[in-house]
Amino acid sequence: MRRLTMAAAVVGSIVGTAAYGHDHNAGEIGWPNCSFYPFECLDLCYELTSCLFEGEEIDCISERSSLEQCAAFPPPIIIPPPPVIILPPPACPAGQQFQERECQAECGDDEVAGEDGSCTECGEGEVPNHDGTACFACAHGESVAGTCDPACWRKATDDAAVAALGEYPAKKPFERGVMIHCLNEKPERHIWATSTDNACQVKPRPRYSESCWEGGNKETGCNLALVHTHPWFTKADADAMCHGSPVGEDPDRIFRLNRENMKFSWKDESETRQLGVEAHLGVSNRTCVKAFRRSGRKETVSGTCVPVEPPNEETQ
Repeated sequence: MRRLTMAAAVVGSIVGTAAYGHDHNAGEIGWPNCSFYPFECLDLCYELTSCLFEGEEIDCISERSSLEQCAAFPPPIIIPPPPVIILPPPACPAGQQFQERECQAECGDDEVAGEDGSCTECGEGEVPNHDGTACFACAHGESVAGTCDPACWRKATDDAAVAALGEYPAKKPFERGVMIHCLNEKPERHIWATSTDNACQVKPRPRYSESCWEGGNKETGCNLALVHTHPWFTKADADAMCHGSPVGEDPDRIFRLNRENMKFSWKDESETRQLGVEAHLGVSNRTCVKAFRRSGRKETVSGTCVPVEPPNEETQ
């Protein structure tokens, strides 16, 4: 291909030469008039003109053929598409958002939108469906608002532990304990145990060897929580043994024991970690149930914990 810059420079001179003389064989050559050709063929016309100007016509057969072919069948004119203009969504009133081509109420994680644009909160144990138009019940409860729990999760375990401790609400000078496990994706309790020669220690037997929190199978069985009570002592329990020592009749000692039994002991926490489970405690005065999480966090899951008062008529 010859340079188009030269072709463009010679077009004007070519027209004049063809009209007034035989400069460089121009009189014997069929010079093209580029103004008669479609716009899409101008480049080919300039190439032919440049070729004729520089050499013999026989050397420009290919250029002439290409120009005539273009003139007979000009390529289509390609018009670029108009730019796509993306309009921002319209501004919605406060508390609403633009969804499905209209402004709708901006509902919370545990709410559904009604036809009038208002939001309605789902009930306990219910969460919104995928498009936020209706509530449905969770099969295993709802610990976090708007999210269904998996089988045998924290709330279900807490509920099972609280229900188990509710079977023995009275304050006693000994401990009771039971293991909560998961079977067929439902929390269940095993066999209750009672402390014997040591009133301050009980060892409930787990039914399974694996922890549900560490990959145990929730259908065929795994352990969830170690549940137990702490003892409450009075002067009448002076002969009871607690970790190798008798409780005695000293009101201050009894007070200290009862006060300490309002919280998890280091032995409780150690055994819970070894089993890979969580723990639930019915405190000494039985006013609340506390939970010891696998993260080490402690919290009250039932009742209101009332502090143990200094010695009074009950403990003297």
